[in-house]
Amino acid sequence: MKRVALVSVVSVLARMSFLSCGYSNSSYYKPPSGLTTRVLASQSVSSPTALPGLLIVNGANDTLGRGGISAGSSPGLMAISPDRKTVLSFDSVSNNVEVVNDTTETAAGSLQLPGPTTSMAVLATSFAYAAVPGAILNGSAPGAVVVMNLNAGGITATIGVPKAQTVIASPDGTQILVFSNDSDALTVVYPLLVNTGSPVTATVTGFDRPVYGVFSSDGSTAYILNCGPECASGTARRRRRLPQRSRAPG
Repeated sequence: MKRVALVSVVSVLARMSFLSCGYSNSSYYKPPSGLTTRVLASQSVSSPTALPGLLIVNGANDTLGRGGISAGSSPGLMAISPDRKTVLSFDSVSNNVEVVNDTTETAAGSLQLPGPTTSMAVLATSFAYAAVPGAILNGSAPGAVVVMNLNAGGITATIGVPKAQTVIASPDGTQILVFSNDSDALTVVYPLLVNTGSPVTATVTGFDRPVYGVFSSDGSTAYILNCGPECASGTARRRRRLPQRSRAPG
């Protein structure tokens, strides 16, 4: 079974985020844990019997598998690539994004963000995007979307988006929706235009405190969840067709 869920669980010992990493071709490959249906649980605190890191859970019977993965001193938020081979885990103490090779169940490096993130998206191109609401850029209000190159292991761009809070990637990875706090607009980032010299963002207005979105399967339409009156605004709208941009060679 292949599924993905980002769920926070608060208990006396740990705060966990769950991310399923299953394999349909289990007869051809098994990871070191020996589990073909796994859930990674990020544990952010230590105890006499456990250390911070990513726990490997047997998704078939909800029992702990053998071993674990190092992911900083306080891992929490996680994101997974479309091919389920790469997992990102954010360490809230160091503001590092820990990169994990899901195939080998090992740490593959880390990337330093300019501040805490509340949302990450991983693309099939091995690039990832993180919303950093407190990022400082010269000449603009705080907030940015940070572009991470997971293959090269570095930050390739920091795109100013004031109060950037949440990032959502389209199915083909050609558009990233960025939601900001206290705003009636959203920002669209075009990954294929990053570092090309062309404008990389577009602002879409006419919403009512938008906070989240879901793309149609072909990526042409986004369905937007508006907070509306609950966030001190007016009537909510639910659907919007996004502006299209020409694609640069990628």
